[in-house]
Amino acid sequence: MADKVWIERFHGLSSLPDAVKAQLVAESAVMKVPAGTAVFGPGAVPDNLLFLLNGRVRVQQTSESGRDIVLYRVEAGESCVLTTACMLAHEPYSAEGVTETDVTAVAIPRGAFDRLMASSQDFRDFVLTAYARRITDLFRVIDDVAFGRIDAGIGGAWICKADCDLHVGVSCLAAARVVACLTP
Repeated sequence: MADKVWIERFHGLSSLPDAVKAQLVAESAVMKVPAGTAVFGPGAVPDNLLFLLNGRVRVQQTSESGRDIVLYRVEAGESCVLTTACMLAHEPYSAEGVTETDVTAVAIPRGAFDRLMASSQDFRDFVLTAYARRITDLFRVIDDVAFGRIDAGIGGAWICKADCDLHVGVSCLAAARVVACLTP
């Protein structure tokens, strides 16, 4: 059983009715995942919705030729939009999630997720609002990549990576990833 304190770290969950909070706490589990761990991958079906307490997860796709594109990152205080979509649609993942740092997360099992989505308007509103916000963010990224000035994005990425002497210590592969995704 998870400590109830974690709920207070998520704005939408902290305002849930006490009975819903109690159900979430009773059915959830806090888990720790080391950096560099694949938490999900293509073809896998999600068993849990994770709420990140600490750390960061990179969600990416890899082409058949081996090229990666970072779709987005999940930070502390967030959940993964792809996991939410897969759980809502009962579909397998089409991308991979890898912990970039050590992660502490709360796992809400599929059964609890389904019951709360069906029975709690407040929980359903929380999940769908978070989902809608992330989808909107993804469309902004698509717009930036498809219609933005790639040279400005590359220049900004290099400035962020440069040291005080303007040396950029980035491999060709890392540079290609920046050009391919230009995501925050």
